[in-house]
Amino acid sequence: MADGRLFLFGAPRLEPAEGLEPLASRKGLALLAYLAAHDAPQTRATLATLLWPEHDQAGAHANLRRTLYRARRAVGRQPLAVTPTHLALRRSAGLWVDLWAFGERLASWSRHAPSSPAGGEALRAAAALHHSELLEGFDLAACTRFEEWASFERNAPTRALTAALERRAEASLHAGEAGEAVEAARRWLARAPLSEAANRMLMRALAAAGEPAAALERYEGLRRMLDQELAVAPDPSTDAIRDAIRAGLPLPSASPSAAPSAAPVAAPVAAPEVRYVRSGDVHIAYQVVGTGPIDLLVAPGFVSHLEHIWRSAPLRQALSRLASRSRLILFDRRGVGLSDRVGVPPTLAHTAKDLGTVLDAVGSHGAVLFGFSEGGPAAALFAALHPERVRGLVLYGTMARGLRAPDHPWALEEAQFDTWLARLVARWGKPVPHEAFAPSRVDDRELWTWYAELLRLGSSPGAVRGVLGALKTLDIRPLLPWVETPTLVLHRTGDRIVGIGAGRHLAAHLPRSRSVELEGDDHWWWLGDADAFLLAVERFLDERTEASAGDPLVTVLCALPGSADRGAAVRDDGAGPRWVQFDDPLQALRCAQELAGAPSDPPPRVGVHCGVHAGRRGGVRTGPGTEPGPCSQRALEAAAAARPGETLVTARVQAFGAATGFSFEPRRPANDDVASRGPWWALR
Repeated sequence: MADGRLFLFGAPRLEPAEGLEPLASRKGLALLAYLAAHDAPQTRATLATLLWPEHDQAGAHANLRRTLYRARRAVGRQPLAVTPTHLALRRSAGLWVDLWAFGERLASWSRHAPSSPAGGEALRAAAALHHSELLEGFDLAACTRFEEWASFERNAPTRALTAALERRAEASLHAGEAGEAVEAARRWLARAPLSEAANRMLMRALAAAGEPAAALERYEGLRRMLDQELAVAPDPSTDAIRDAIRAGLPLPSASPSAAPSAAPVAAPVAAPEVRYVRSGDVHIAYQVVGTGPIDLLVAPGFVSHLEHIWRSAPLRQALSRLASRSRLILFDRRGVGLSDRVGVPPTLAHTAKDLGTVLDAVGSHGAVLFGFSEGGPAAALFAALHPERVRGLVLYGTMARGLRAPDHPWALEEAQFDTWLARLVARWGKPVPHEAFAPSRVDDRELWTWYAELLRLGSSPGAVRGVLGALKTLDIRPLLPWVETPTLVLHRTGDRIVGIGAGRHLAAHLPRSRSVELEGDDHWWWLGDADAFLLAVERFLDERTEASAGDPLVTVLCALPGSADRGAAVRDDGAGPRWVQFDDPLQALRCAQELAGAPSDPPPRVGVHCGVHAGRRGGVRTGPGTEPGPCSQRALEAAAAARPGETLVTARVQAFGAATGFSFEPRRPANDDVASRGPWWALR
């Protein structure tokens, strides 16, 4: 019996195998699409919330069971892996999926030389499958999280295919295979009609194939389209190719020359290999370049793309210079660039976790972290959580809080922020200046063409609303006193994206910081007086190369058996305190929430009393016959001060939690005997 066939490019549809039923349910198709796009099994809870957000938990799970029943009647029992808690689609189990076949063809292409016949055949097969965008025209209007996921996911296959077609066209042209270059460039252009790079490639390929008239006709088509769609003229580099074709002269180089740089100039390195590491269920893309004596990891801003960043001459030159002095580690945050599109905006805690996962993947145990713009708070959080893994912290053009407050006047009001975000989204992917990012280069057409493509490759208008919208709740000010890593705070005095006041606030509240204020108003560190920035970073790297990382932290959760009698909670009655040790205060807070159950007001009279404290690892001693060490003792005191069903935390834990979305309120202990050992905060 022939396998069933699931088509996800274009509007999703299922052709059931013989003897099976058709699937008319849109939610059923959405379920299969979501499972097909994820290699890992998905929890029933996730799927129920994703597809039936309007229902309570019981109703959503009931709908999932009914939809799963219909889906199994349509695809058969073998393709669907079903457990009481998880669902997955098995590959090679009686169901063919065009998205899977597309990925297999691209993987086959990558195993061959870019200009080889076998590679070309694999790429043609991938392009044939990719006749439309993923899930094009399909929506579930009431399912916001599904729509957000689809928005993240939809363009990923297009980006992968166009990157491969670009490489194929360039390699074929270099190998003298002009016909192959024309074919690849046409396929690329069909998927990115406004890309001047694709149009230039086709013009070059047509000229090499002996078709100068067709190349000039392509130029005229591009000129008209840019005028009608964007009201802009072609880039000067495009005009230069046209002029050379008209005059019958050799075509100018396809690669722009690197911008001149002051001071030490490192030879530009080749774009490094993109690798992947799994962080939970999400694959994080990263690169490693350079072999210097110290690791330098860059936490990027709101949009990045590991391959495209190397196509900017000034950025490539700046990264090459950093790589000449360090082992440079780059990554795309989850939901952005080449990392998995997860359907929900990454949280501060997610980014910090992924940062650690990348450090694990490259075997780094004492790195300097460089947090740029929106990447700064996550770098600071990781340094505070794991001081033993960080030798130093560089913060540039970043902030502690996303919106203005009475005690933080260096950010935008919410209405101003919304206006700025709407303007950014309205111009998304268009080669027009975003003046505030780089005022010194407002007339640099090549820069804004590169940036427009970075936006298109790195994210999408809907997705970036979620990513940048998270800045509205960003506030890591409580965390700053606990960042004990030596820190270099760099900020340009005229920065229009993040004002200098935000940098001065960081420098004033980070206990081991040094501030360097740079002249200029470009927010992007690799533009303007990039040499001053790079010299400051290089000196800091030299200082930290022989330095050790900080001492590790440990978080201790102490649970006491519940009682309405506060004294009974601390008596040695055979059910005494229980300690659990964590390397991460956030894990301890989540565990405490599970132990306490749903919060209630007033708290119950009987329940587990919990206390959480974070301190140095050497202070933990809870073995048989030993007195609790300092960390365990502080957690015990907090638990003893807690009401039944309540968790009290000490100052450092409250700071970590407040910076990452946990809620607390000051608490006077019910037991006056330990009141003086506070302050305490109750976890809500």
